[in-house]
Amino acid sequence: MPAQPVARGRAETPRSPAWWPSSVPPDEAWRAQLAAGQAPAQPAFTSGFSVPQAAPLDIQGALYGFQLGWRSVLYYTVGSAGVEHECGTIAPGYFGVPVSDQVRQQAQAAVDALRDQRQYEGRQWISTDYVSVEHVSPDLINLTVRETWSDYLVSYAGNDPFDWALQYVPEPIAAHRGPYTIDVAYVLERLAEPAGAYHWRVVSMTELTPRPAWAPP
Repeated sequence: MPAQPVARGRAETPRSPAWWPSSVPPDEAWRAQLAAGQAPAQPAFTSGFSVPQAAPLDIQGALYGFQLGWRSVLYYTVGSAGVEHECGTIAPGYFGVPVSDQVRQQAQAAVDALRDQRQYEGRQWISTDYVSVEHVSPDLINLTVRETWSDYLVSYAGNDPFDWALQYVPEPIAAHRGPYTIDVAYVLERLAEPAGAYHWRVVSMTELTPRPAWAPP
């Protein structure tokens, strides 16, 4: 089968006159500017589909470890053994990845809210896309990422959220949401000494867009 065209028409770079003002330098001056390491910032319209610089692998590893730790906190709201192992306050090392007291308090508030309603969340991480990576200094980095998740919510009676497992019955899922995307801003700080496999600490996490409402299963 012959190849089919997917698009027709003119392709323009960010330097094309359609996007840049009339003060764009001629080709010779533009090449000289690039050779001197003085390339201008990318136009604002490219921010939705490109990242100027990908995050280093050690930062990606720390962020992924944190995402999985946060997911675990919202699931094991009273510990992995249910009522027999009340986890109380979230210990500093619970995430595996080092986190600030501010982040730990955020997690504690989320867990307390679920406990009060006799609920817990199951979250499935699907993907993370890096929207922006800003190196504030060699030891501090700002990340904006677009995360994709699929979640479910469980409501339970009594004190043991995992009694369903002891009774050999399906998990009592009360609601679903997703798959959906959410933009999140993180600040990471380099550790003076590595903590196991991690070289960075999560200083703050701010959700920039709301998660969707729960829907019946």
